Amino acid sequence: MENINDEKLIVEFPLSWKFKKALLFIIVIVAMLMGCKQNKTGIHEEVRNIDLDISYKGKLSKFYDDIDYFLIKSSPNFPLINPYKTIVTDAHFLFLDIFQNFIFIYNKNGEISAIIKDLGEGPDQFRSIDDFQVKEESIWIKDAIGRKTLVYDFAGNLLDVKKNDLLLSDIFIGNGFELYYSHNDPEFDGRIIKNKNGKYEAYVSMETWMQKTLIKSLTGFISHPRTGTVSYLLPMSYQLVEFDPNGDLENMYRFDFGQYTFKPEQRELLTDFEERSRFLQSTSIVDNIFSIHPFGDGYMMYVMQQSGEKHFIWLDENKEPIAQYRELENDIDGLLLNIPPWTYSSTGTYFLFYPGKFLEAYNSSLIKGQIVQNSNLQNFVEKNMGELKDENFVLVRLSHGKN
Repeated sequence: MENINDEKLIVEFPLSWKFKKALLFIIVIVAMLMGCKQNKTGIHEEVRNIDLDISYKGKLSKFYDDIDYFLIKSSPNFPLINPYKTIVTDAHFLFLDIFQNFIFIYNKNGEISAIIKDLGEGPDQFRSIDDFQVKEESIWIKDAIGRKTLVYDFAGNLLDVKKNDLLLSDIFIGNGFELYYSHNDPEFDGRIIKNKNGKYEAYVSMETWMQKTLIKSLTGFISHPRTGTVSYLLPMSYQLVEFDPNGDLENMYRFDFGQYTFKPEQRELLTDFEERSRFLQSTSIVDNIFSIHPFGDGYMMYVMQQSGEKHFIWLDENKEPIAQYRELENDIDGLLLNIPPWTYSSTGTYFLFYPGKFLEAYNSSLIKGQIVQNSNLQNFVEKNMGELKDENFVLVRLSHGKN
């Protein structure tokens, strides 16, 4: 990280108390940044080649056992508007609404249990929710603007407020360590920052052209339910970094899509949005990997080409591709699932339908004669038809308990 000349902190006039506090804060931050070094682990980045042209049609039943549907009922006073990061626990669904900066906590019946909405500038409030994590029986919220981490229970009660001076985005709080995504902040010497026992280390060098380019991750840090490893899929690079359960860097991977790879020099040059979009569509290039979720001992990755092609790619524990499909026929209940995977649990992959979109998919599948009779889908629609016409979301779980 860049050293800051101490002479810049010298002043020659009497200081007010507020100015002294601000100066002290600057000194603390500078000390943290100067103590954060680029990690030299010697871990080699492994390349995984994926040929999207060999993807073919497949069936859901090869990977999934069953499909269940959950009506996520909206509140007239505090409606769920724009859910982004979603976490599934044994008893709850948690949605970060990035439009309102609220966290909605639902039970498995699709009813609101609590809403964390302490938005404000007070000592027990947050100014923004940059990320959140479920850790044991509590919910941890990262507020970068307020420079704090807040801890809540599942009833929405505040349990603790912890100072956090790092102006960083996504966070993972482990046992004795913390991981951060730097949000391409050039003040840091890497894209992933680790704090372990007060010692800061930076991982994965940052190209100059990507500095200050803000892209938010849908899933954030990914904790594998079986292995305990913690991974992060870095935007704009197809890179996946993997840490062991103790917070030590274990593996680094980069996915290569051959002719459909968006090369760094192309990303650097194509800064105009419209020009960039035309280029990506005409070449069918993959801009970013949409998501990667744990599946069995490995992972399931979802990739979209800008030309409209979508790919489900299964990876083994070493991130080697073992199966890939351009299209997955829903031979379990017939519903058209033409949307990307949204989140995951230890035994399921979840899809999220926005209000009105579920009925569109159902009616389209019904017209085509694809709906399987006496299925969970048919029972769900008959039971909730009235509410499906309202402003309610639908969460779909594809179970893979046998894997």
